[in-house]
This record gives sequence, structure tokens and C-alpha cells, in this order.
Amino acid sequence: MTKFACALVLLFATALPSFGNEPCNDSGLIYKICSDQQEIFTGALERANASDKILLVKFGADWCPWCRSLHKIFTDPEFIAPLSSQLEVVEIGVYHPKSADKIPSGIKVLEDIIALSGQQVQVNGVPFLALYNPKNQKVFFQNTGELELNTATSKGHDRNKVSRALLNGIESIR
Repeated sequence: MTKFACALVLLFATALPSFGNEPCNDSGLIYKICSDQQEIFTGALERANASDKILLVKFGADWCPWCRSLHKIFTDPEFIAPLSSQLEVVEIGVYHPKSADKIPSGIKVLEDIIALSGQQVQVNGVPFLALYNPKNQKVFFQNTGELELNTATSKGHDRNKVSRALLNGIESIR
């Protein structure tokens, strides 16, 4: 019995490191949670600055159906083409894809943008949008609940409302 118990302990002891220590894999996810969200933001900010564009920051989570709905709109070439000359788009994850656990570096990006704006901002959930002009440091925020299309036959975001909100936001921070 002692040999069996030792073998069992040895088996579990060698297996333990594999429980919970799986390498992070965010392939196929919208929000690249394996990377530091502040580094993702900084890279996008540098690209926006270099190309004289406004930075559109989409805060969200992969478990959020509204975030996925908005992502579909932004990845539609017909929708994004007229805006691409003005915007550098970046997705910042604020929640882990399989839980409601916050991603500290994503929350920090959101907090930093709000602090930079000097505005009192009510974030009513995700997705949440921020337009940031790196040239003059002006910020425009958009709660996306106001952009939803909720009819008996459709759920998601109204493309026209999203487009108008972005164009109004861009104009307000130029």
C-alpha cells in the first residue's frame, strides 16, 4: 500500500504544474488578453500619432455579445472604409473571456484615458468607446447602449447611429 500511495502522490505532484499553468492563448479572440493592454494601447497610440489619426479605443470582452456585435460592424470593410483615413482602431480587453474577472492593465488604460480627459465619465458597461486625439489630447466618450438597435427582429448596434456617433466625436475633438 505504501508503494501505491507514493506512486499516487508522485503522479499527482508531477501533474500539478499543468493545472492552471496553461500558456495563454488568445488566438481567435477579439481582445488579445494574453498581451499587456497598456502595451497594445501604446502601440496603437504611436501609430495614430505617426499617421495623424484619431485613436478609437474599443473597450470590451469576448464573452459580451454586444462587443461581438460592434466588432462585426467595425470589421465590415463597407463601414470602416470611409473612417479608416481618420481612425486608428484598437481593442482593449477589460474582462477575461471566460469570466467577469477584470484585466488590470485594460482597466488601467480606461482609467488613464478618463483621467487625461478631466471629465466625469459614467461607464455603463462594455462595449465602451473612447476617441482620443493625440495632437491636442482631447477625448470623446461614447456609451454604446445609446447606439443599440433593439427591435422585435434585430439585436445589436445600429450602424447609422454608430457612424454618426463616431463622426460627431471626431468633429468634437479635432
